[in-house]
Amino acid sequence: MSAILKSDKIVSFTDRCQVIKGSKKPKQKRLNGKRGQAGRTKTMESLTTDELKAMELSFRQQLESAGTNIKYEKAARNYLLFVIGLNVGIRGIDLVALKWSDFYYSDGTLRDKVEITEHKTDKHKVFKLNQSAKEVLSWYVEEFFVDVFTNDYLFEGQDKLDGKKIEGHISTKTLERILKKVGKDAGVRKPVATHTLRKTFARHQIEAHPNDSLFLISLMQLLNHTSPLVTLAYAGVGHDEMLKYYDDVNLGNWQGSLTENEKSDIQKYKGE
Repeated sequence: MSAILKSDKIVSFTDRCQVIKGSKKPKQKRLNGKRGQAGRTKTMESLTTDELKAMELSFRQQLESAGTNIKYEKAARNYLLFVIGLNVGIRGIDLVALKWSDFYYSDGTLRDKVEITEHKTDKHKVFKLNQSAKEVLSWYVEEFFVDVFTNDYLFEGQDKLDGKKIEGHISTKTLERILKKVGKDAGVRKPVATHTLRKTFARHQIEAHPNDSLFLISLMQLLNHTSPLVTLAYAGVGHDEMLKYYDDVNLGNWQGSLTENEKSDIQKYKGE
């Protein structure tokens, strides 16, 4: 899964962002994770490839239309957040707290693997940087002359405590607000929230490994889940999708479909 469109290499968005302008899709009432009439909690869904591409174009529109350096830098930060979040599969609370020192060695070279401690579980977590993540990090560093030797946050922002502004990383509420706005601008009709990036990572990983019987266990470990069933549910693999496996294996009632060779083999097995 690549969040960066193959037709473009990230060098300078201001010079060569291409924006596809289409008709707006009708608005749809959002669920926002609230309880419905039946009392069930509406869960966030993963995003399809088309929805991801639409959101990427929306992010690029923000970059192209940024009228000031501050707006451009914020738009670039948000795009970096989107691509990194899609490709590393960590929780929102861990995503917003990433630091440049997590990604770069002391000599300024980019790490292949990043190690963190999960906020929710206090477990040690290692994730690998794929090509999409490396490309967007390199672009951002070159675009803004980032000092990667610092312990600064990737996604800097302001929060409030007792009415006072505190410099640090953006909050998960800000992350959700960013994703919701871009999702709405892109015409995504399903609810979008902080878990959307991680769920999308899980779903696309499952779809990318259809014939790997052991992959689900690996993905369970990547997400630090307690069981494969939790991982399937998290990725949005529902009961109806699991029912299709009944069609994949058909046993018995072979008589009408047996070839002459198979019939001969059966006779030999029976000793006739």
